[in-house]
Amino acid sequence: METKKILSVLFLASFAILSFAFIATAFPALAQTTVLVGNDTAVRTQLDTASNFTVVDTNHPAIAVGSINQFEYYASNTNPFEFVLVNGSNVVQWISPMITPNAVGANIYTPTSLVPVQAGWNLGVYFSSTGTIPFENTGATASWTAAGSGAPITGSTLSIAGSGARIYSFVGESMPVLTSVTVSPTTETLNVGGTQQLTANPIDQNSAVFSGANLSYMSSNTAIATVSTTGMVTAVSAGSATITVTATSGATSVSATSAVTVNGSTNNGNGNGNTAGGNLADDLRIRIILDMIRRLLAQLGITESFTASNGLTF
Repeated sequence: METKKILSVLFLASFAILSFAFIATAFPALAQTTVLVGNDTAVRTQLDTASNFTVVDTNHPAIAVGSINQFEYYASNTNPFEFVLVNGSNVVQWISPMITPNAVGANIYTPTSLVPVQAGWNLGVYFSSTGTIPFENTGATASWTAAGSGAPITGSTLSIAGSGARIYSFVGESMPVLTSVTVSPTTETLNVGGTQQLTANPIDQNSAVFSGANLSYMSSNTAIATVSTTGMVTAVSAGSATITVTATSGATSVSATSAVTVNGSTNNGNGNGNTAGGNLADDLRIRIILDMIRRLLAQLGITESFTASNGLTF
């Protein structure tokens, strides 16, 4: 029985330590849902024989608010066309320039700027001549204007002349693009010898954490404060310095700064030197965890005192 109690305590103690690690870790914001509207680029067999009309596919409306930066489609020929985004009432929200496919097969159109989209919007296409993008007579109801009715106009409501089950070979999507970087903390005050870990998060166009960016750090004055390749700031002498973090992805680079003020007094060896006991938040977390362990051991009749690495005794 005594062995079982000890094992139980060790298990709970391990859980407590893991809980401390969880509490002490600063997690970035959860990524937002990727914005998608439309279907895919599968090879389909049907083509529109009418011309100078607009058709809207409703199989997969946009699933979230965001922006689209890439359209993929299958072209059965190289006839020019325009992509069209409409809301749930078929009011035209956006129209692309005229697009001429590079070749028969899968193609990509990249707009010159991000295309805002709202949840529930549908993707369609205007064919100036006969159809370019194939479809099948299945899926959700597609709606189309009359042949020869002319090009759509942004802000106008499409005049629907017909409808039927169709699924077209196109999709608009939000491929992550690095747009900014955040750094925390943005200001810090240290004593000489003190340290501060910076946390940087690259951000994409949908305000989600961007993965794959390279991070680099630089101090404006290494005589005042240095910074490591992982963002650890070390106070060297009294004064002020600016730490710049740069996130890079391909040809895109974005930066953010953190201002460092170094006091003239020497750090006492407890982290940033702001309090005699070190970082107050860390002290509180350590106190909670060690108190949990002490209570668990007390169930076995074991009474011990604990001294943390920062000098606090419990």
